[in-house]
Amino acid sequence: MRVLFDQGTPVEIVSFLTKHTVRTTRQQGWDTLSNGDLLLVAEETGFEVMLTTDNGLAYQQNLRSRKIAIVVLSRNRWRMVQRMIRKIVAAVDAAEPGGYVVIDIPVKITDDSSPAPPHRRRRAAFGVGANGSRQHQVKSREEAR
Repeated sequence: MRVLFDQGTPVEIVSFLTKHTVRTTRQQGWDTLSNGDLLLVAEETGFEVMLTTDNGLAYQQNLRSRKIAIVVLSRNRWRMVQRMIRKIVAAVDAAEPGGYVVIDIPVKITDDSSPAPPHRRRRAAFGVGANGSRQHQVKSREEAR
C-alpha cells in the first residue's frame, strides 16, 4: 500500500512498514496544505493510508466519503510511539478504504508486557564538602528515595 505520513508523524516508523511504500507530506511538497486539501490530493494520487498525529482530524473533516484510510497516533514522541510499533504496523496492514483508527499511545505503560526495558536513571545530588567545595554524588533511583 502507499502510505502518507502527515507532519509530526515520527519518520522512524518507516523502517517498520517494510510491506509498504511510504512518503511524507514534505517529500510530496504538500506540507503547507490544509487537512481537507491534503486528503483530497492524497486520494487523487493513489495514497491508500495516511498516518497522522492530528487528533482533531475527525472533528475537522467529513471523513464519510473518503477513500483513504486514516491511522491516528495519539502522541508523536518517538520514545513513546516505539513501544506501540506492533499495533501501528498492524493497523496500517489492516487498513481498509475509508477506515479510521486511533492508536492510543500511553505516556506510561503500566503492565509487564512492555517490550522496552525499564529505565534505570541515576540521580545526581550535590553536597558541600568540609572545605566548602561542591561534591557530586551519584545515587541510584532506589538510594535517592
